Amino acid sequence: MGGYRNQAGDRVPGASTIAKLIAESDGLIHWAYQQGLEGLDYRESRDKAANAGSIVHAAAEAWKRQQPYEWVGEPALIKKAQTGYYAFLEWAHQTKLRIEQTEIPLVSEQHQFGGTFDATLIGDRHIMADYKTAASLYPEHLLQIAAYGALWNENFPDKPITGGFYILRFSRDYGDFSAHWFGELEEAWQAFLVCRQLYDLKTKIKARCR
Repeated sequence: MGGYRNQAGDRVPGASTIAKLIAESDGLIHWAYQQGLEGLDYRESRDKAANAGSIVHAAAEAWKRQQPYEWVGEPALIKKAQTGYYAFLEWAHQTKLRIEQTEIPLVSEQHQFGGTFDATLIGDRHIMADYKTAASLYPEHLLQIAAYGALWNENFPDKPITGGFYILRFSRDYGDFSAHWFGELEEAWQAFLVCRQLYDLKTKIKARCR
């Protein structure tokens, strides 16, 4: 069975699912409306816009797994993606970014949620890093990575996060790379805990709608 399960064998929600409860849809709705006014299918525009960012994201994922990456796609998109990828490599070299272990699935027994992420070092300090392909940073991104940090600290209390949090963003439109560092995310963590409660309440309310 897939998903996350606690020590009792019960299924628990993932951090990304919980964090999305705070997502704002107004911007997406307005963008889709504008696409319609221009006679465009927002689904086609969305998929096309995501290509450059998705390519550089995939290349960065291959890098952290120490695997080769084959650049396939439209030449213009590949050029954008490679520009972002080389900027990412330069940042990784400058910060001495190291990946200890990739895709570690963990569960919080205290708060009953799960998440999968990388064990990451900058120098000799543990950090929490997450890769995002997005037009901008959004509140749910901060909630998710704060939850990952809490998962790590609960499961590895002898090796706590001391180097802060990095969101490594690849632009959907251009594949541009940017690194956003946060020394602490206590407010985001508190907001995540509220969303965790909301998740359970929403599940109970949905059950009454059947």
